[in-house]
This record gives sequence, structure tokens and C-alpha cells, in this order.
Amino acid sequence: WYQRRVTGAIVDTFNAAPTFNFGSGPLTVELLEDAAIGTVISKVYSPFLAKDADEDHPDKVLRYTVDAIAVGTAVQVGASVQSPFNPPFDIFCCYNDAPNTAVLITTAPLDAEYVTQWDVTIKVWDPQPYNAFDSLLIHVKVKDINDNDPDWNMGGSPKVVNIKENEPIGMKVADLKTLVNDKDAGDNNQLFFTLEAASDKDYFYIEPTTGSVFLQKSLDYEYREHHWISVKASDQRHDPIERWSRADINFAIIDLNDNYPYIVGGPDIYLSITEVGSGTAFPGKSLIKTFATEDDDGSSVNVDSRIKCTSFLPAAANTVLELTADSFTKSLKLEVISSIDRETINEITLEIVAYNWRTAPVLDGTVTTTVHINVNDINDNPPILPADVAIDVKECFELGKVAYTVVATDKDIGKNAVSTYSMTVGTPSGPITDFYLNPITGELSVTKPLNREDASRLVYKFIMKATDIGSLFDTMLLTVNIKDCNDNQPEYPLKILELSVQELKTVGAKVTGYSQDNPLDVDKQAVDNDIDPINRDLKFKFIAGNHQDRFDLNANTGLITTKVILDREEVEKYEFIVETTDTGIDPGPLSTTVTVVITVTDANDHPPIFKDSVYEVVVRENTPISTMLLTVSATDQDKDVSIGYTIDTTKDDGKVASKLNTFLLVSSTGVLQSNNIFNYETGPKEYNFWLIASDGTKTGNSQLKVIVTDINDNSPVWFSNSFCHLNPPNFYNCEYNTNAPPNTPVGQVTARDIDTGSFGFVIYNILQPSPTEFELESVNGQIRVKLGQTVTSYRKYMMGASATDNTQSARRNECRVRIDTFYGPEHLIIMHVDSTEATFTNQLNYDLFLSKCTEILRRRHPTGRCQISHYVRKDARVRRHLLQDSGLMVSVYGIADTSADGEIGLNNSPVFLTKSEMMEIFSDRGTDTPSNELVTAGLDMPNTAVTRIQSVSDVIVPETPFWKSATGIGVIIAIILASLLLLALLAFASYSLVKYLSNRPQPLPPEPKPQPEPKPRNGKRKFRKTIRKVMTMNKLATGKAIDPNTGAVYCYNKLTGTTRWLQTTKGETILQSQTVDVTQIDDPNPLTANV
Repeated sequence: WYQRRVTGAIVDTFNAAPTFNFGSGPLTVELLEDAAIGTVISKVYSPFLAKDADEDHPDKVLRYTVDAIAVGTAVQVGASVQSPFNPPFDIFCCYNDAPNTAVLITTAPLDAEYVTQWDVTIKVWDPQPYNAFDSLLIHVKVKDINDNDPDWNMGGSPKVVNIKENEPIGMKVADLKTLVNDKDAGDNNQLFFTLEAASDKDYFYIEPTTGSVFLQKSLDYEYREHHWISVKASDQRHDPIERWSRADINFAIIDLNDNYPYIVGGPDIYLSITEVGSGTAFPGKSLIKTFATEDDDGSSVNVDSRIKCTSFLPAAANTVLELTADSFTKSLKLEVISSIDRETINEITLEIVAYNWRTAPVLDGTVTTTVHINVNDINDNPPILPADVAIDVKECFELGKVAYTVVATDKDIGKNAVSTYSMTVGTPSGPITDFYLNPITGELSVTKPLNREDASRLVYKFIMKATDIGSLFDTMLLTVNIKDCNDNQPEYPLKILELSVQELKTVGAKVTGYSQDNPLDVDKQAVDNDIDPINRDLKFKFIAGNHQDRFDLNANTGLITTKVILDREEVEKYEFIVETTDTGIDPGPLSTTVTVVITVTDANDHPPIFKDSVYEVVVRENTPISTMLLTVSATDQDKDVSIGYTIDTTKDDGKVASKLNTFLLVSSTGVLQSNNIFNYETGPKEYNFWLIASDGTKTGNSQLKVIVTDINDNSPVWFSNSFCHLNPPNFYNCEYNTNAPPNTPVGQVTARDIDTGSFGFVIYNILQPSPTEFELESVNGQIRVKLGQTVTSYRKYMMGASATDNTQSARRNECRVRIDTFYGPEHLIIMHVDSTEATFTNQLNYDLFLSKCTEILRRRHPTGRCQISHYVRKDARVRRHLLQDSGLMVSVYGIADTSADGEIGLNNSPVFLTKSEMMEIFSDRGTDTPSNELVTAGLDMPNTAVTRIQSVSDVIVPETPFWKSATGIGVIIAIILASLLLLALLAFASYSLVKYLSNRPQPLPPEPKPQPEPKPRNGKRKFRKTIRKVMTMNKLATGKAIDPNTGAVYCYNKLTGTTRWLQTTKGETILQSQTVDVTQIDDPNPLTANV
């Protein structure tokens, strides 16, 4: 802001505050931005007359100041900047015309393009003696006038717009409104565009309001490269004058490839060159020169060479020829850039295509010149023979006949491709004189008879050589393999073949076979020395003998099979003659005969039979390895057979036994031994598998059942509740509330014995010396305070306990128990848990409740823990008082740290938190409402949610029910005695009535009437009564026992023979309403066990 002070000469000795005659304002004034300097703003509100009560005093002087700040700025591009720190206003005091008055005037030009409103504050004040003042706010609004010409943002140079030639008519080619700006606002900023006379109006027209320029005539670069237009931009305002400006736009036409190029020269050129070797086509030789041009813009033409050839890939020609273009002279030159090989390129067809180099080639209308180049041959390639060749020639091949023709190829042509042939012998090989090679034709013919049976003449190896006129040559290895002819007849090593077949064989049983592909014995096979399969393939047939249709001979394989089931006792031997003929066709088939004698032998047609079909063995666990468990035996009616014994591993049980390697069965003796240690607790309790007795061909089997029994081989194992993880499991920590209800358990020790039955039943005893105040229940391990004994608060007790299994060979384990006592009313708080006793005492819910309470406690005491002293069910009267239907009152205490826990803390005493500290932790600011932490924890333990917190002194002690009080017990006994007396009187009266009626004389009975047969309904009713009676009896159990095999407890009814489990094998109690999975019980029918 800016301030200027003007001081008058009037002196006032009084102190009344001056005031403006317009009140406190604000006032609003509008000025045009072209207002001249010195314009008096007070023409409307002038003069600014300030009144003062002391104004009549001759020494009265009022002072005026003016402050101005720009509050509205115009947003115009390129507007002149007017500094807000030099406001264009000042105050002028009127001393002569109107004393103590002032007028507001402008001191600088105004510009609405920068500031649209000034807030001017005029202050009048009296400096003596208290500086009393008054102020007036005036809003000076600056109104815009049309004082700016449209400004073309082109830096003073013409705008260049690029347009491709041949663009469609009506296309928008420029948007000029984006190039001009008018600093004025409102209607002064609306522009109108027109084309000046100097423009190319034949090609362009402009839309007046938007400034868009459109094409109205097609453009051609080859006709004209530039078009100009002159555009006038006007705001069309006349207050005070119309403002306008002019700009020139240059449309530069972009040339397109719309004209055909052409090549100077003929369309076809024919050349002939010689391949490298004659000195006529070395690299660097120029083959052709020409030039290309076109009418489009540019001084050079690009040339695309595309080469065709009928005998090679076009890419190959690109490595030997190069086509270059000179951009200035537009000349084209084709020259050799590498050696040319006629065998690779014998003819070249080169297409030279000219197109505009500035854009992509135009496919239509290009000019192509085709160059045909023929390459002449020289003798620069040797003859080429095939790779090593192997041929087959029969030993009976005709003399003088051609067996093979050697043919060489040459890449050269004409006389350069003519070759002569010669041969030398290789190793190993038959004599070269057996064959002849024609040097001109390359024909190889046989000159001497061939013999395949001669080992030295089985293979011939010749090195064949081909040489051209230029002494260039190539070699190859020709291998001649001599093949067999049918010149050998089949032969047998023996004249008589003695064979055998077992009796009772099924029809089709194999006796023997004679072909070499299916021999029975080496000395019984037919041999044909010919090698060719067609010459040594044999056919068989019966020609004589007493085969009597008992045997069948396969004509192709020589296999003799039975056609009937043979009986040795009927015919023991058969004899007949077989003719064997090969299938040779060169020169023909050959045959021979042999006598065959077949003997029928005895068959093993009886399997071994075990002495017992089922074997059963009972073995105790921990039986030593190699202990003999059983000896099995089997007999066989066949003679001269040896029986072996094995375990059948094809069945599941057999595989398990084999995998565990538990048993060893001696094959020769049948002795079954233990091969591993049996463990009743961890291993199978029963093995069932099959034994196999085999005489080599037939087998017999028997089932074996091995029952493993338990022994007392495990001691009871302690499960400690110690809160220190470093403690052994045989150490227990307990805390006891000396104010707890009678018979409240102090703690509990727990041991488990994995043995079953009576071996796993654990009995607990106190070790001496131990405190006399406590006793240990032998069955469940609970520690209680003896009746009549008291314990001292805040004292540590140490006692010992033992766990012994209930057997003669008892196993024992000991533990130590630490008991710390405290006085409950000082430390306990009562948590009302909305849960039943059965739900709360569930181990998972119980542990979760303690863990959540301990988690909350450890936020204040990091090593502390919570424990439950005891809990009681709410009495009905207490529940009505608390407006609850059910629940428990759980007494909880806290320990600040675990330094006294476990064996390592024996010398330390536990620090019990007071009930006030517990209330602070678990209640909401000491009220009976649970804390937020406890409410949040309740979300994780919905079965044991806490609904209320109380200290011990606030608890409503449940009253003793009437029926538990002494008075109630007396009343109940009196009612029972009165009932018994009443029953006795009723019994006596009934007896007297019966006796009286029996002494009265009885009338003679009437003649009996024949009774109809009873209806089935009556029988059904009687049967229902019997059923009801039996069902009533079934509900009663006459005894209880322990299953020795599983150790589970069950009850039985001798009248009905029914049983029901009371415990599982794990010792868990089964409720009557509980459904039991019988797979938990090894023997689901306990009556079969030894009770």
C-alpha cells in the first residue's frame, strides 16, 4: 500500500474527533481507464467534508491521508504491468475555498488490462492531543475501453504454413484465431477476420468469426511452390475507434512424388563376360553406364536394383555386382565388385528401377531397365564322384555282365566336363582280376566266377578315379558285397532227434522247433549255410510215422505242439519223419528229412498243502531279534520235489511286513523268526499276511496272523505346568488362596503312561518328607488341603510326588511341586464370565481365557502372568440381582513377574498384584465395566466373554440354598420318614383287605364257555409288553470291566448280552449322548475279550 500525508495550517486546541459527512462508507466510483491525470474523483462525492466539534477554533488543523491497494487484476496476455506499490491516487486539501476539506484526484494513468479495481481508504485525523481520526473506504472500479489493437503473435515475421500438394478442396489448412490476441476485455475482445485484396483468394477463403482458412482450389507444387494471403483482424468497435491489425501468411507447398521418373537408355541391355580365370571379369570392371531423371523436385534419383537368376538365389548376385547413382549428374554405373563364378552365377538378370529419393518408391509408373549378363565357363572345377558306394552282387552273377557304372559330374560345361575312369584295389579285398572297368563309360563288369563260400572273396574294395582334360580328378571307394545264392540244402547234425513233452499239458503245448529263429537245442536244429533269408527260410511237414493226429507241425516255424492232452500211461513214445525244405528260388528249393522221437514225461500236477490253513502266533513286544516264532510245514504228493517257503508280498499286508522287515521266513525249513523289535505303542498291533509253499511250479498258501501284546516297558511321563520354559517337566508351580472355598484344589500333577490297559493306569503318591497340610489324590493327581488343616498365607511349601503304573513290575517317576500361598481378599478380582461351567472348563477355552488376560497384564508388567484361583456358579438369587440368566464368577489374580517361577526361582518369592492394581488393569477406570482391552480380547474368546469386573469386597456372596442348609436337610429327612410311614400303613391296609376277602366263601364257578382263538392283535400287544420289558431291562448295566487288549473301560448287561464303551483307548470319558467312532476302539465287541 501507499500513503501520502498533507498537512494544513489550522490549529485546534480542543480534542473532539473529526467525522466525514458521508458516514463510514464504503462508496463506489467508476472511472474509465483513459481518465486524465488530475481527474477529480470527488466530482460525485466532493468535497470530502470532515466535521469537528472544534472546527470553529482558530487554531484547528485537520490532516488527511490516502491508502490504495489493487484488489482486481485483469488476466490478459501481454498487458502492461502497473506496479501496485505506486497507486495512482492522491488527496488534495482545500485551504482557501473550503477549509478542512479535501478532494481525491488521479496522479497516474489507469489501465483496466492490469488493474480492474482499487480500494482507496481516506483517513482524517486531529493530531492534538489524542490523534483522533475517522476513515472512509472508496471502491474505484476501472472500466475498460477499446484502446488495444489485435496483436499477431508471430514476432514480426510472416507465418509459414506447410501444405502437401494435391490436398482435397474444403480442407482446413490453418486456424488463425490462435495466432492473434486482443488485450481488451468483453466485447472489445471479439475479432472479425477478412482477406485483403493482395491474397490468393482463388485458392483460399477464411471464415470471418473463427479465423479458419479453407482450401478452395487444388495446389500443385510443380506449378507454384508458395501462396500468400494477407489477413485483417478487427474488433469492429467504434468507442472510441475501431482497432485492427494485419498479418501475412505464407503457405509453403510440399512436393509429392506425383510424376514418373525415366531412365535414359534402352529397356534391355545384353552383356557377356567370362568367369574369373581368364582375366576378363576382375573386380572393378565397369559393365554399363547410364543416367535417370524426372520432373519432380530434387537433383538426384535413387535406384533400386532387383536381380533375377534362374539357377541361384537373387541375394548371391548382390555380392558380385554393385549399382551406384551420382546425385549431381544423375548417372548410373554397374560394375563388378567381386569375383564371378559361372558355376554359381551363370546368368544374371538385373532390373534397374528409378524412383523419387525423397519419399517411398512409387510402384506404379516406375521406369525399369533390364540388363542380361551371360557368364562364360573355364575349366576350374574337378569331376565329382558320388560318396563311397556299396553294391551287392550275387555269387551266381553272369560273367561279362555289367555290375555297376561309375558316373562323375562336373560343374563345368562342354569339353571341360568330360572325364575318364580308372580303378585300383583297396584293402581288404578280393582279387581285382575278377572285375573289369571301362575307362570311357565307367562300366564295371564280372570277369571270373564268384564264390560266396570262399572267405577271401566275400568283399571287394576298389578305389575309383575320374579325371578331366585339365588333370583335375576325384576318387571314391566302391565296395562290392557278394550275396548268397541257394546252393546249400538244409542239414541236421543228428539223424534222429529225441524230444520230450510233459503229460497233462494243455492242447497246443510246445514240443520243439527246428528253424534257426526258434531253436530248442543247438544239436537239434536244422542248419542251412545259405545267408540270404529267402535261401535259408525253411518249411516243415510230416511225411511218415505214428503221430496219429496227436501232434501238429507248424509249416513255417517247425514248432511241434500237442493237439490233445497226452497221457504217459497210454503212449510213452511217438516216432515219425519230418521233411525240411528251404524256400530258395535261385536256382530252386532244396530239402532233407529227419526222424523225430518224442517221449512223454511225468508232470508235477499236485501243489504243496500246508498242515494248517491258518496259523496264529502271539508275541510280546520287545521280543529279541531272531527269536523263533513258528515252524510251518507243507506236503506234496508229487515225487522228487523240493518245497520252499516264502512270504507273499503281492498282498498289502505282505508288503507292509516286507517293508518293515519285521519277519524272516527260512525258505528251506519253514521257520518264522522275528527280524525286528516289536513295539506295541508305535508299531502295528497285529500282522496278517499269507505264506507260500512252492515246489517250483505249483504253490499252496496259508494265512498267518501275528498278534503283538503289550508289556510294561514305559514309565509315566510328567507334563509340567511350569511357566519357565527352562524348567524340566517334572517341576510344578502352584499358587493357593488361603481364603478359597473348602475343598478347592491347590493344583494338579499330571503324568501319562503310553502303555495300555493296567500297564498305563497311573497312581499318584506323596513323597516324604512333604508338608503335612496337603494331600494328593491317587487317581487324578489333585493336590488339596487336608480337612482340619490350615496353611499360612505368603509362605512357600515344597512337596514331592510320584507317579507309578498299576502293575507288579511297577515303573515310577517323581516330580517336585512348589506351592506359594496368598490371602485372596487382598489380591483377587472377580470376573463375571458369560459361560457355562462345561464350556469354560474346556481346555481350549480355559487356556485362551488365561492367555488373553496375561496378554493384557503384560502391557503393564511385561513378564507378569494371570492365574485363576477358583470359580463358582452364580446362585439364582445372585443372577436375578445381576439381571443375568447364567454364568460363572471367576476369581483371578496376577503376578508381577516370573522371577519366582520354576526351579531357577526357588529362592525368590512371587509378587502378587493387589486387587486395586488388577482393577486398574482390567476395569474401565475402577468401575465394574471391563476395560477396552478386555472387551477387545472378548472378541477373540466369544465362549468366555467377561461381562463385569468386581473386587472381592464387592461380590455378592451366594447364599446357601435351603436344601443345603441344616434346616432344609432336617425338613427333607422328616418328609422322607413321613412318606415311609404312610407307605407302611397303606401296605398293612392292603394286606388286611386281601386276607379278609380270601376268607369269604366263594360261589361255584359257572360252566366254562368255549373261548375263541385269540386274535393276533392280542398277541402283538403281549409282544409289545415283552419288548417294553426287555427294553427297560436293557437300560440297566450289570457290571463294568476293562478290556485287556485296549485298556478301554466298558459296561455290560448279562441279561441281554449288550455292552457300551465308557472310555476310549486314550482314557477319554464317553458320555451317553455322545456318538463314538468305533475306529478309536481296537475291539468293538468287548464281550469277545477276556473280561
